[in-house]
Amino acid sequence: MNTLMPEVSAWYQELASGNLFEVVAIDEASGSIEYQLLGGEVGEYDSASWQMLYLAPTEAPEDWRSPYALSTED
Repeated sequence: MNTLMPEVSAWYQELASGNLFEVVAIDEASGSIEYQLLGGEVGEYDSASWQMLYLAPTEAPEDWRSPYALSTED
């Protein structure tokens, strides 16, 4: 069971899948935690689902902005 509290702008690794993600928003009223995977996909956990995850805090990957980088032609 996960005892980590989600923090906006913090990075985590979901140990079962190996996915890296950043928490991008927390809605305390609804108990939802929005996250963004390294590849750009956005998702949401409810607080009960968050507690069921096997997580480790991690540093932001060096290339985490690459999916969002604009080319010089843009």
